[in-house]
Amino acid sequence: APAKRLVVIVADGARADAAFTRDSTPHIQKIARELGRWGVSHARAPTESRPGHVALLGGFYEDPSNIMKGWQANAVEFDHLLNQSTNAWAFGAPSVVPLFSDGIEHVREFMYDEALEDFAAANDHGAVDTWVFDAVCDVLKTPNASEVRALHKDGNVFLLHLLGLDSSGHAHKPHAKEYFDNLKIVDDGVKRIEAAFAEAFDDDGKTAFIFTADHGMSNKGAHGDGDPGCTETPLVVWGAGVSEPVSKVSLSCRGSPD
Repeated sequence: APAKRLVVIVADGARADAAFTRDSTPHIQKIARELGRWGVSHARAPTESRPGHVALLGGFYEDPSNIMKGWQANAVEFDHLLNQSTNAWAFGAPSVVPLFSDGIEHVREFMYDEALEDFAAANDHGAVDTWVFDAVCDVLKTPNASEVRALHKDGNVFLLHLLGLDSSGHAHKPHAKEYFDNLKIVDDGVKRIEAAFAEAFDDDGKTAFIFTADHGMSNKGAHGDGDPGCTETPLVVWGAGVSEPVSKVSLSCRGSPD
């Protein structure tokens, strides 16, 4: 309730163990320890991008009839967070953003070219995530007066869909250097986005952030099934309306059983 705006960052293909146990995400791990709440969220099979995003933004599991559509069209219309917002800005892949923006007047969509959705090993997969972070910062710095007024209204939602980890996981597998290099790009981008929102809104303390994933990635560089690498995803929530961590007494401080 204290938040005026919500920023939802979905790192497509991010595994919970990778996000929380490696040195590629120092900023996200610092947030989890010191600023907000964190845990492991659990995706449900089929662990694919469309049903994962429908669950995150719509609050229910994907309608089976959409499987026959390849998850590219809304065979059955549904309500979701962006539709219920005052204004929304959706950034990311053309395979995901239109699912939550098409036909909704108050949702602005920002998508890169389909040619960038390439899972070839030689590609710079982190480039699509950098594109998203750049696009968000450009919107927050817009000189358009009507857009500035919209940005400052209550009930706004910003969706950032980051495809780089999914692409690098497929191309190199999730234990490869390239995957963790992409995690570092995401971590740096989250830090950059925080600063951009603080600057755009005079550090008013009214922004809430969610960092999570639609699904993870198996050791084989795939997803879709119920493998724990696919179903266990990171969840970090911080900002306006989110309590900071509470220190707890460690076991070593408690009295001896005898």
